[in-house]
Amino acid sequence: MLLFAFFTWLTLATLFVILPRHYYQHLPMQSEDQRDRPETGSMSAYFRWLLNCVPGCFQNKPWKRGLKVFRDLCVTPYSPQEKWIHIGLSLSFLYLALSGFFFAAILIRSLTGLLLVLHMILGGIFGLGLALTVLLRAKEYPVAENWPDPHEHRWETICFWIFAVSGFVLVLTALLMMLPLWDLIGHLNTVMVHRLAALSALLSAIAFVYFKWYRMREAK
Repeated sequence: MLLFAFFTWLTLATLFVILPRHYYQHLPMQSEDQRDRPETGSMSAYFRWLLNCVPGCFQNKPWKRGLKVFRDLCVTPYSPQEKWIHIGLSLSFLYLALSGFFFAAILIRSLTGLLLVLHMILGGIFGLGLALTVLLRAKEYPVAENWPDPHEHRWETICFWIFAVSGFVLVLTALLMMLPLWDLIGHLNTVMVHRLAALSALLSAIAFVYFKWYRMREAK
């Protein structure tokens, strides 16, 4: 479990370096701080820019900005019925991620008690919301010989399907863990697959939100 916690923090840290770098690489050349581009091989300018951005992330009520991004991406463009599907999927996944990774990556132990019961209940809501979202949004993210354009929409599509597959693996392994199908080793292996699928879903969800936000921002 300690190895999984280390791997979780490592992959999250890597993602939170890669996504800002993508944003930095596409900034317009407007200031002296942006003249030393990552494309030229200078990582020092990028990390300097990244460190300068950190204080701003905690200013001006960041939760309000987060809610605005959520409304713009998942609520405003859709019908009333689909809005509630996205809200249910997002809130249930948020709780599943926070509760699961708080125990697995911080406390380094298994989820127990009332939190586990709530985890299981919201897991059912998540599975239903995921299935409906895939049915309603699959045409927007086609997996075919002709990848969607622009380039960010391509990555958005990849992240969408990684999240969908990871989510279904999460639901399947959660159901399997409730059944007496194998011995302790088999159960522990199922738990590990469940955790890896959860990590994959979390990383792809973060990347999906970023690429969708970036594409909508560029379209304005």
